[in-house]
Amino acid sequence: VDGFVVPQQPDLIAERLKQLLDNPARAGDMGGRGKEKVERRFSWEAISRTHMAIYERLTAAAPR
Repeated sequence: VDGFVVPQQPDLIAERLKQLLDNPARAGDMGGRGKEKVERRFSWEAISRTHMAIYERLTAAAPR
């Protein structure tokens, strides 16, 4: 499981949080995977790759 999608209802949120508190290994695994996903998309390296790709597309399409 990558994560939980929980309706914004306090009792359902509390139930999911309790599941994670009852299983610290699962919570740690989910946290680690979440961190990896964020780093892949939002690290400075990822941001610079995205901006370079946009810049390259724009300059390739520019009239010469």
